[in-house]
Parts: sequence; structure tokens; C-alpha cells
Amino acid sequence: MLKTLLIDCLEAKLQLQLFYQFSLQGSLGNDYGTTNTQEDTLTTSYLIPVVNTKVLFPLDRDIGISYCRLLLHSSMLKDDCYRFGISATPVCVCGADRETSEHFLLHGNIHKKTRIELFEQIHQITASKDIHRTVTTSEVSEQISKKQNRLIKDLLFEFISSTKRAL
Repeated sequence: MLKTLLIDCLEAKLQLQLFYQFSLQGSLGNDYGTTNTQEDTLTTSYLIPVVNTKVLFPLDRDIGISYCRLLLHSSMLKDDCYRFGISATPVCVCGADRETSEHFLLHGNIHKKTRIELFEQIHQITASKDIHRTVTTSEVSEQISKKQNRLIKDLLFEFISSTKRAL
């Protein structure tokens, strides 16, 4: 498979740099992954912020993987790729800001119409002011019931799916 990929890249006249990296420690701008136990706990807390919290996942495995990668700041968004040294810039294609998980989910202009629909549907479920935290983390606000949280996460998973981004 790798050989076929290399041949395809050569035929397309692409330049490739292959490297092996044991861990993320020492990566360009890496703030998240290290081998330090305390910081490993910090990384885990992005996915599971509170002990005994049940993290909700979609039925579609690919969307679940994208969701986890967004929570762990290990996605194919420009900011993460820049930190890993595989993007020349962390700035989103829309040009407004760094393409972080928060930018992708809350602010980016590329999926603005879909996002507006997402938040209109969320506001029909709850009037809570804590919606952004619920959308950008796996935390559950005390102002949102478990049923509302499930509905909000399902809408979020639909949003991720509708963007058709490989995250």
C-alpha cells in the first residue's frame, strides 16, 4: 500500500518527506502530548473532563473518531497539522483565524450556514447560555439535562458529518 502511494505521489510530481516520530514530545508548538504523567492526565481530561462522566459517541464510527480527535486537539485541522509540522500555516482557509477545533465548530465561515442551523436547533432544545462549552467539550453543563445533552450531541455529530471533512 505504501509503495502504491509513493508511486502515485511521484506520478503527481509531489514532494514527500517521510519521518518517524516516537511521540509528540518536542513537536513544533506541541502543547498537548508528552510523556509526562501529569500532562498525560491533562490530555485525557480533554476527552473525559470529569471522573465518572459518560462520554457520548455517535453510532457512526468515523464520526466518533473525528469527534475524539477534535476533543483531543489531534485532528487534521490546520492548527493541529501545523503543530505536528505537516502544515505550513495554522490559519483556516477562510482566513479569519487559526483553524482550531473551536474555530471549526463555532466561528469558521466555511460552514456558517450549517452552523447557524445547528445552533437554531440547539436553542429549540435548551435556552442555556452554556451551549458553546457543551458543543466544544464532552462536559455536561448542570443547566442541561442528560436527554438534552444527548440531543445536542446528536446534532453536533450531524454537523460534523455534514461538513464532509476528514478530521
